[in-house]
Amino acid sequence: MDKEYQTLMKQLVSKITVAEHKFRAWSKNERGIYTSVTSKMPAMLKTQAYGKIMAAVVKLNNLSAEGFVLRKGMMFKDQGDVRLLRIGATKALQKIEKVRVGICSLEFRIYGAQE
Repeated sequence: MDKEYQTLMKQLVSKITVAEHKFRAWSKNERGIYTSVTSKMPAMLKTQAYGKIMAAVVKLNNLSAEGFVLRKGMMFKDQGDVRLLRIGATKALQKIEKVRVGICSLEFRIYGAQE
């Protein structure tokens, strides 16, 4: 897409709101704002919607909703119904390794981080 079309698409997407959720589009040159972060879902969150889990993470841990972007949730049936939550996190939030979600917690694995 050319730069004008990218700007138009970003403006249109920024006006979309579903419940309390807002949306944003990125230009190709904006890559790197968010780094991929993955979390394995605890069994007690197995039936919860990924969007609700992220909303709880933000609220219960007093985090900025703008610091995260939900990428996708995945389920791997061949590994015993393992569910993964993949999000993008800004650099400021990449330092967080564990967050509360109700009575359980999520551990984040940063893409490319050294073990």
